[in-house]
Amino acid sequence: MPNGPLMATSFITFTACTTTAPLNPSYRVDEYDFYMRDLGAQALVVERG
Repeated sequence: MPNGPLMATSFITFTACTTTAPLNPSYRVDEYDFYMRDLGAQALVVERG
């Protein structure tokens, strides 16, 4: 999600019940792959579209 009120609200909401790691929306696919594996992430929340 791009920086802004929607991202901030979503981040705070998810932080209330999970461990979160905001990632830069301009990362390339290989960078997301690296961070997802490195963090042991089980989900990636993105904006629709």
